[in-house]
Amino acid sequence: MAVVGTGAIGAYIASRLLQAGIVATLCARSPRERIVVQHPDGETTLGPVLTDPAAITEPVRWAIVTTKATDKAGIGPWLDALAGPETTVVVAQNGVEQDEAVPSLPSLPSRATVLPALVYVSAERLDDETVRHHGFDKLVVPDGELGVAFSALFEGTPVSVERVSDFRTAAWRKLLANVANSPLTTVLDCRLGVIQQSPELEALASDLMAEAVAVARAEGAELGEDDVAATIAAVKTFPADGSSSMRSDRNAGRPLEHEALTGVVVRRGLARGIPVPLNQAMLRLLRAIDQQRLDNVRG
Repeated sequence: MAVVGTGAIGAYIASRLLQAGIVATLCARSPRERIVVQHPDGETTLGPVLTDPAAITEPVRWAIVTTKATDKAGIGPWLDALAGPETTVVVAQNGVEQDEAVPSLPSLPSRATVLPALVYVSAERLDDETVRHHGFDKLVVPDGELGVAFSALFEGTPVSVERVSDFRTAAWRKLLANVANSPLTTVLDCRLGVIQQSPELEALASDLMAEAVAVARAEGAELGEDDVAATIAAVKTFPADGSSSMRSDRNAGRPLEHEALTGVVVRRGLARGIPVPLNQAMLRLLRAIDQQRLDNVRG
């Protein structure tokens, strides 16, 4: 078992696996001797983190990829070392292109199997060695033999693994919250409680989601107006002190995932002639914020 990427979600998954008695090899760029994950039900300590794929001596049965959707280059060397004839690569990334991200890597062995996964977890990295899990313990994967086997990994833990027959619809449904919460918390640099308490921001979130639903339906997802209402209602139940990974990335000076979230709505919407003006405006703001980061890096 290996987890590639030890940000908030990677550390969360590794900690829940440890609670099931499964010790995952942690793979990332930055060396750390330990990572403490603060769950609502207690703390789990992980580590150390490997930084050199050459340290991997044999393939693993499961390689769970939790890196940002922007980090394709960083995945390749790890999968070269981790993937073998019996390996399943679980792609637990944001967006609706999980099953396209890893197979497109030229380094992925043709014999490896890919299982896309959706993560319903509120967690953030407080510093290099600390992750706070605010709430929610749910993963979603396609139904089938691999989905059943993946579910079994988390038996005895708080994690609920839902298996669905229509993963495309499930992925677009999750994206609804992402196209509202991620850009709004990032542009405004606020936590979810600000959005939850503002009728104006709730209305804007609803409109952003409505545009995404129109695109999703054109892409073959079974979504409708009721999904917008249900997502708005669900967001109201999220921890008020929760945030988004995109906001955390902005504040830490890391690249943003806007192209995998808002960007996919805009690209696919425009390609199909579907107007998405609000998401276009959000995308322009996020690109400008990310450009500021690049300008600061360059000095």
